[in-house]
Amino acid sequence: METGLTLLLREDGVNIRRGTPLPVEAMMLGRPVDEALALLPRLFNLCGEAQGQAFRLSLGLPGPHAPILAREILRDHVAKLCLRWPALLGLAPLALPPGWQAGGEAVERLLLGPSASPTDMAGLADWLAQGEGVAPVIRVIAAQLGDLHLTGALPFVTPETALADRAQENSVAARRAADPMVLAAERHWGRGPVWHAVARLADALAVARGDLPDAVLLADGTAVVPAARGSYALRVRASAGRITAFERRTPTDHLVAPGGALEGLLAAMGKSDASQVLLLSDILDPCVTVQLREGSHA
Repeated sequence: METGLTLLLREDGVNIRRGTPLPVEAMMLGRPVDEALALLPRLFNLCGEAQGQAFRLSLGLPGPHAPILAREILRDHVAKLCLRWPALLGLAPLALPPGWQAGGEAVERLLLGPSASPTDMAGLADWLAQGEGVAPVIRVIAAQLGDLHLTGALPFVTPETALADRAQENSVAARRAADPMVLAAERHWGRGPVWHAVARLADALAVARGDLPDAVLLADGTAVVPAARGSYALRVRASAGRITAFERRTPTDHLVAPGGALEGLLAAMGKSDASQVLLLSDILDPCVTVQLREGSHA
């Protein structure tokens, strides 16, 4: 979904209006491979490295380059946790230390303070109470949206299902679902915005330590590459140096699909003010422009 989402605030809840997706396949077919590869990240200004690596992997071209991809993911996570979410919540942004882009202990201290990663709910609660690192951000998210969660669990995306055009949990929460801190958040708050926010933190810490899942190439040429929002899946075919087939699914496609996490969490939220809807949308993080409108403007 590339042309945006409109969330209509109504008396009975929030209605999703999905934009018309760009005709990516038509824009790729017939193009020289090099030209198509250069065009793809220009069409989508987020997760360009992940999409480019998936493209190259599907065609058997050199790559992927894990360090470059890790920097892209870490950059997006740190921007959310330290800059964007504090701004939405009325909190002061965190000062980013020199060299944080390289990961390592600088990022752990930035995000956690002097604490180690919590491994259970007691540790997570203690860290939130102490207010170190981004704990104030997670704490306010929990205070505002902690009661919100899906009533039914979506299936986690797998490499084999990543190209399927249906609702799936294709997010960093799915990627880090077994992380002790993420498990604790799920058990306490359910699969909702706090779970997603804690998973973003867990993924940032893991990527900063060099823990990034490998890209996957299936036998049918489908390439699945980790990204800041989940996993991108591309299947590309070429003949005589030109693109003959192109199929793509993004975390946003699965997020905004009918029955997906965005629809489910907005339904669970019911009638809410614009600030809560905006915060939820930013935590779920569709890679498209989101507009909020009053229902009467539809």
